Amino acid sequence: MVIKTSHSSSTPLQITALLFKVIAVCQANKSDQVKQYGAHHTIDYKTQNIRQQTKAVAPNGVDIVFDAVGGDGAIDLVKRYITSVILTETQN
Repeated sequence: MVIKTSHSSSTPLQITALLFKVIAVCQANKSDQVKQYGAHHTIDYKTQNIRQQTKAVAPNGVDIVFDAVGGDGAIDLVKRYITSVILTETQN
């Protein structure tokens, strides 16, 4: 599962990490904190390519993408024939 959030929210991450291998997208300075919350891998969105790093960790794709930030879509990272939920915030 890839989680992309605009802040380090611990509860959803902790619950998700109980069920899935979590790849979290965050700032490098939040990586240790996010891993303490349960993320198995982190990707620094400022210095790393999210798609390349995700494919390195999950070469066959991921089951779910939870995107609470929006922007660059990640639907192509989801395995075929798997239901996915992509949540994005819209800015007014």
